[in-house]
Amino acid sequence: MTKNDYGNYSVKKVKTFEGMDGCGFNADLCRDGKKVARAIDSGCGGEAMFYWEDQESKKVNIIRTDWKGNKHTYRGTPEQKLLNDQIEKQPLQYNEYSSKGLRMDATWFVSDLVNLSG
Repeated sequence: MTKNDYGNYSVKKVKTFEGMDGCGFNADLCRDGKKVARAIDSGCGGEAMFYWEDQESKKVNIIRTDWKGNKHTYRGTPEQKLLNDQIEKQPLQYNEYSSKGLRMDATWFVSDLVNLSG
């Protein structure tokens, strides 16, 4: 796997458990040591859910690159944008299943932080 840059992101209050389709977790996502979101992966094979601390803030445009390299714009909180910007800096990920490389997403990013914290 390629080395990733998690910047100033970390996780706190991590709880892991066995879900229906793998391991799950509950964790506080922090930037510069301050909680910015609660991340919950139920371990049921889907994406993690994020509960943003700045949910009431004015929404901003966020540009996300999908796995094919296409750009998509969506609205989100300023903290979502900061996380997305950090994820967009990550190199493509290569493993035995992908010779073309995979793009990291928020669930993958935070899952890595959870794994590194334990």
